[in-house]
Amino acid sequence: MGIEMSTSYVSLRDNHMLKVLIGNEPIPEGDNYWNELLDFSFSPPVTISDSRLLTDVLHESLFLLSQNDTLTKHFLKITNCFLQRAPSLADDVMSKNEIYMQKTLNALFLTRLFLQFFLQNQSHDEVLEHFSPAKLKSKPTHIRSKSDTYRATTDLKTTFTLPHLSPIIPIRHTTYTTTQPNMYVSDGALHIKHRDTLYERLILSLFTILTEVEIKRTTMLIHLESLRFLLVILGTQLFSRDLKSHKDMFLNTFLSLKNSIIIEVVIHLLDNLTRFSVTIPLLPTEKASYLSYVPGYSWIFGANAESSTELPQLSLSTEELIRRFSTYLLLVLILQNPLTICTHNPYRRIFSNFRDFADSPPTSNPGLVTSYERFYTSICACLHQEETVLLLYQTLLRHSAMKSFIWSKTEFSPLLLPLLETLYSAEANSLHHVYMITIIILMMSQDNGFCTCIHTQVINSVPWYKEKKLVCITLGSLLVLSLMHLLVTNLTLLRDQYIHSNCSAILANIGSKIQNLHNIPSQKIINVFEGISKRYSQIQSPVGEKKKEECNVSLLK
Repeated sequence: MGIEMSTSYVSLRDNHMLKVLIGNEPIPEGDNYWNELLDFSFSPPVTISDSRLLTDVLHESLFLLSQNDTLTKHFLKITNCFLQRAPSLADDVMSKNEIYMQKTLNALFLTRLFLQFFLQNQSHDEVLEHFSPAKLKSKPTHIRSKSDTYRATTDLKTTFTLPHLSPIIPIRHTTYTTTQPNMYVSDGALHIKHRDTLYERLILSLFTILTEVEIKRTTMLIHLESLRFLLVILGTQLFSRDLKSHKDMFLNTFLSLKNSIIIEVVIHLLDNLTRFSVTIPLLPTEKASYLSYVPGYSWIFGANAESSTELPQLSLSTEELIRRFSTYLLLVLILQNPLTICTHNPYRRIFSNFRDFADSPPTSNPGLVTSYERFYTSICACLHQEETVLLLYQTLLRHSAMKSFIWSKTEFSPLLLPLLETLYSAEANSLHHVYMITIIILMMSQDNGFCTCIHTQVINSVPWYKEKKLVCITLGSLLVLSLMHLLVTNLTLLRDQYIHSNCSAILANIGSKIQNLHNIPSQKIINVFEGISKRYSQIQSPVGEKKKEECNVSLLK
């Protein structure tokens, strides 16, 4: 009856059904084996440690599958099993056919697991061979060693790189140009004439699940696995030797979808952010690990976490994962640079133009409408997460209407307090995270209304500030205190010139509007400038190590 549930994945190595799947004997597509294969009942791994453990256990099996699949085409057949079941998934949800839903989830999970291994270890052309129904001659395939599979790009500091922060100005052309077989460019967008390839139908099926299948307790795992699958497919660029190559047919498929489909996808991803905006406790041993689920980082490679042999209970953390995976997918889609294949990113264009319910007339396009207030509330509730900070930056950078909506607020504490808390513990966060926050506050400080309002809003207590007890301090005074604290931390630990420049620019912007400054930030300003003066004197006249240490201590006061 398929793969048995076990608290240890080690037993999968000896599973008879799996051995047949990875063997060199082709099984006909209509054989009852495919129905029996999908009769396992355990859920896909949720935590990074479980994903790592599963991939470790099945590495040899996946290697054999990649070698034999050019003859057996078992990957294509298991993918077809999912594609045959996916269209009726919405009806199965309505009829509560849980057995059929479980088999659909199992087929989706196996397809994603196999494709993930192929993408990590084979070239783009070799991966496309697995989607081809024709029998191709087996070619020598370079498979990376097991140590190579999990190497590199697991550092959280590399998750969001600075080049993503520069604005991109799209250039549109109204021409028809031949690019690749079955493709043409119209109005700067790439279009595929016939969607008859397996991977194109697979991507469309995944998008259909996200947009048409209602999120319920019984469908959460299917939505979560669909989001994972899409992130894995979008991670193909990480393994490309030529970053400027346009051979990535997966990315081309994403960029060439109909405008109506892209609108539905973007709006549903935004709805997922607002649907689960309430902060939900994560699994206790994985509190800070889910950022690594971004494609190309430790979820794809396998994190260096301790292997866990006990599967955790999903409970409410599944909702949190759906929200965060939706954020990752939305960011990856809007940050794609089409290069010369397509002169603009349709996902970025749709994201930059969604409208508010309150301002949208009944005759307007309903697909481009969402709630600004719910979106803003959900952003404020999750600003302690790095991906949410990046989403806020992209919103302020690209969506002028949403930016104006945020600037119109008279209460900035829900937005600013989580950012200041992160700046206070800057040494415990990545430089990119801190840098993004300083840029966001710098953008806010350019608005005179913001600079005035923050000095009239009083905060009763600040529990995360440990140096002194802060009571009845204005938001503006807390901002000045946090910036001075960040300046000291940067001078002594981080030593990043861009963070220093941004902090100085923010202080210069709000300086003329400061009023009723609290005594603690006032004293902090004096101490910081006194410490900086001492350091400058030391630079002009070299001193011993002991005096340098004394200078660092004085800065920290």
